[in-house]
Amino acid sequence: MTDIERAKKVMLKLLIEFDRICSKHKLTYWLDFGTLLGAVRHQGFIPWDDDIDVSMPRKDYEKLTEIIQKELPKDMAYQHRDIDPEYNRDYSKLKDLKSIYHEVFYVGSYKGIFIDIFPSDIIDGKYKKSIKLLERYNAVNPLKKWFPSKRNRLIHILLAPTLLLRPMIRKLMKKVALNPKGNYYTKSLDVDVYGVYKKEYCDELIELTFEKHKFKVPKNFDGVLTALYGDYMKLPPIEDREYKHLLKITFLD
Repeated sequence: MTDIERAKKVMLKLLIEFDRICSKHKLTYWLDFGTLLGAVRHQGFIPWDDDIDVSMPRKDYEKLTEIIQKELPKDMAYQHRDIDPEYNRDYSKLKDLKSIYHEVFYVGSYKGIFIDIFPSDIIDGKYKKSIKLLERYNAVNPLKKWFPSKRNRLIHILLAPTLLLRPMIRKLMKKVALNPKGNYYTKSLDVDVYGVYKKEYCDELIELTFEKHKFKVPKNFDGVLTALYGDYMKLPPIEDREYKHLLKITFLD
């Protein structure tokens, strides 16, 4: 078994535990991004994918943060900025404690293989384009250790002075875009991950198979995946079928 195959088994174990806790406490979640696409198109991991993403409505996400630490087995940890002072992201991770995942952009005290847990906020649809611009702006980081090109690095360096405005811009966007009566879900406005789709797509959930296990997905997964990827059943070119995150893993058992 290769390291990536072994890592995927650990990620699946984390997802099964996450699903158990959510079911026990009646918390709403759904598979999202490439994990949702994998469930629909491959009934499991996309062969060249190397992570697991789930989303939750904000209220369920906050409830999870309150209760999950008491529920986890000893070989797992929940990473959240209010729990881990070294972790500065606005979404959380469920981590394995028997491995070291060597990320390019690693942050936080826990170093293990993980799944990402995103809070979904409700916004007015007229701010969709603004959210996408904000996501690109949130991704600006001149201190990154790796860039796909010299041009990309130069753009980050040139935009670096504008980062002084980031707290003000985020505060403004939260004030004008967040709307409990809105009709779209988006990821946290502090997250550099773009994902906006109609809230109604997730009003009803069903179960789909992912790696021989059943997990929650939006009943209208077609609407979600079309919003995220367009023609999502079309496979990407062979040259684009490569792992995006995983570099090196050390297993401790």
